[in-house]
Amino acid sequence: MGDAIFKVIDRIAVNPFAFKECEELATKTKIYRKATCLSWLIIYKIAAPEIIILGIIHSSRKPANLKALKK
Repeated sequence: MGDAIFKVIDRIAVNPFAFKECEELATKTKIYRKATCLSWLIIYKIAAPEIIILGIIHSSRKPANLKALKK
C-alpha cells in the first residue's frame, strides 16, 4: 500500500494538473486537487513553484473533514 501511495505522489510531482479538482475545497484558481490511491485520498495544493501535500486520508471519512486541511 505504501508503495502505491508513493507512486501516486511521484505522478503528482510530474504533472500536478493530471488529477481533478477537490470539490470540497473549490476555488476559482483550482489550486486544491485530490488524487485517489486505492481507498485513500491524497489532497494537495498547487502553490507555484511547489506542490504541498495537505493530507492523506481514508476515503470513508466525511467530506466536511477535508475543509480542516485548508488551514
